[in-house]
Amino acid sequence: MEVLHVIPTEDDSILFRREDGTPAAFSVSPDPADGEYVLLDSVVSGGDFSQFLQNAMERYHGRVCLYLRPVTAAFSLPCPNGQGNEEVQAVEGGTFSPSLCTNWIPGDPWILYDDENSLREKRRLAEAAGIPSLAVEPSHLRAQMG
Repeated sequence: MEVLHVIPTEDDSILFRREDGTPAAFSVSPDPADGEYVLLDSVVSGGDFSQFLQNAMERYHGRVCLYLRPVTAAFSLPCPNGQGNEEVQAVEGGTFSPSLCTNWIPGDPWILYDDENSLREKRRLAEAAGIPSLAVEPSHLRAQMG
């Protein structure tokens, strides 16, 4: 699995560099051009993470790069759009959800969050699904590569 480094920029865009320093470009379009890869966010708030990866690999014919980013997000229920508030303080405790591949704390709101173990499991599942490349932030590289 190729590992790419996520480089934040001053204008809030994101650059990706391969280990050798060369840039990598990804499409965020649902219909990438031939040869382009789709950047797939690792934050999933519903369904099954393994199935999410498998569906993406089928839809994009294996041209997927998983952006493995840790998240802490609050979800008020019902949450029809699946979007949580990511401006939440880091938390600990909770229960690991094998299907979501993240930790959760019930309440109002529900909290979903990643830790070193959930990030390692997401990477393991990505490898098992045949995801060819993984994008990680340098500050989280050690935990995610574990």
